[in-house]
Amino acid sequence: MKQPIEFNIAARNGTWNAFRLIDLDTREDQRSSERQWSDGGAWLHIPGSEYMFGRFGFDDDGAAARSFLFFATNTSFAWTVFEGLEPALGKEETPRERLERKLREGFDFSGLDTLRELSRVPEYGISSLFPPPPPRTDCLGPYNRSDHVLRAQEINAIRVYRNAEEMKLVLHGRDLTFIGLGTTIGEFIEPWTEPLYDLVNEMLLSYLQRTVIPHSAAVEVLFPRHREDGQLDVWCHRHFRQPGALPIPSFDSAYVSSRIASFLSRFGDVPVVLEDECVAGITRAVAYMLTRVLDLANRRSIKAGEHAGIMPTDVRMAVYHDAQLRDRFQFSRVYWEGRIGSSSPE
Repeated sequence: MKQPIEFNIAARNGTWNAFRLIDLDTREDQRSSERQWSDGGAWLHIPGSEYMFGRFGFDDDGAAARSFLFFATNTSFAWTVFEGLEPALGKEETPRERLERKLREGFDFSGLDTLRELSRVPEYGISSLFPPPPPRTDCLGPYNRSDHVLRAQEINAIRVYRNAEEMKLVLHGRDLTFIGLGTTIGEFIEPWTEPLYDLVNEMLLSYLQRTVIPHSAAVEVLFPRHREDGQLDVWCHRHFRQPGALPIPSFDSAYVSSRIASFLSRFGDVPVVLEDECVAGITRAVAYMLTRVLDLANRRSIKAGEHAGIMPTDVRMAVYHDAQLRDRFQFSRVYWEGRIGSSSPE
């Protein structure tokens, strides 16, 4: 029996997103919509399908194919049942149930494999839409954890921070700021909390060492595009120049400033000593950068619907897909590779 895949042949729920196995031995001259589908085929519920995948199932000897499943990124297996067989191919899960199952199964929430795949340089001269990582020799870290400048309380303060003015969004004349302000704020999830804290600190330290230390004599050049609307530099520059402007509740600026000053004095080619006011401005600016990182990470975790909380993978993808953030944090070795030899899940 010839059983080719026939794709996009019928509409379900008003969208052309279904496919089935068909039996061409019956009437090859029939229109596709009139053909009988194979006993081994099934309608699949695939809302908003895009990329397609195929998977064969073989016998115990691996010699003969016994089944073939053709599916898409958004295939809902909880809605897919082969005729005469129960139950469905998948189980309906809430985001929380899916998270708990993946944690039990030891799922990797670091995002490192995804990051490597996205940034991999294609072979045969094929161009890629995704930027590659910088040369490994240009990357910095990992640092000793004793050099980290942010504690759990500061990172959590950044996570929950929201400000209507900074998040203002106007599209086609409509003020849509309320959408961002109304977004549920996800929690950090164990056992991935410590790897996330480590990642955020490592990104920050690499930025300080690569960007702030070389420009310590003229710190304002850190934000060269501060006059251009829509640029991250606009708000970073504003936070740097205006003491007390839009403070982050529960963020211990004095503690973080002292840690940054200590780091800057030890990691340059020559000791870098900045005035307290300048260090405080840097502290406010980098804190704002990280509010942007964790806000985008939170939005990604909600949009993906794969887990109910912010994971290291969300942080890595938020930075990678935002050109302005990637430009600042891409020189962290832990960002690309994780902390080698760590006892953490990462």
